[in-house]
Amino acid sequence: MEITYKDGYFTFYRHGANIDHTGYVQFESPSLVSIYSRVKNNTGKVESPIHALLRLDKGKGYLTSIATTWSFDTGKSNDMIGIRNVFIKQGNGGTLEEITNTPENANCHCKIMKWQSANRSKTFQLKYRLLDTLADESLKKLINEKSILLREPQEGLILTPEMMSKKK
Repeated sequence: MEITYKDGYFTFYRHGANIDHTGYVQFESPSLVSIYSRVKNNTGKVESPIHALLRLDKGKGYLTSIATTWSFDTGKSNDMIGIRNVFIKQGNGGTLEEITNTPENANCHCKIMKWQSANRSKTFQLKYRLLDTLADESLKKLINEKSILLREPQEGLILTPEMMSKKK
């Protein structure tokens, strides 16, 4: 996510594996941030708006927010959900550039972003992965099936260990 200060507003552009978002960030209090985003498109229409609150906790390597977002399923199945997001700061300043049409894109089946600052450069491969493949164990506790809240509860939609043992 790139955050830019312009004309009294913090605007952002969030690069996703398949869907990009644009929006703004504003302080509600010294340690509470409100985030609004929508799918970035060329039509000018507001598509899949997201609202989130983020508390600025010091001393952690990450920040978490709670958001009202969308399941991004197709058609009528695209419904509102509540989720937990985790943000990890990667750098200060600099620019982001999308790398396209390279053998690396073809090999990874992902979106590749390159961050460049005055003295650092880092490449990120954006793609959907299974949570079990995350290297950081602490993130697995933050982002899991308990991170999703359905608008209307539905039994059996999210598999739990108890449900799996009953099926055996």
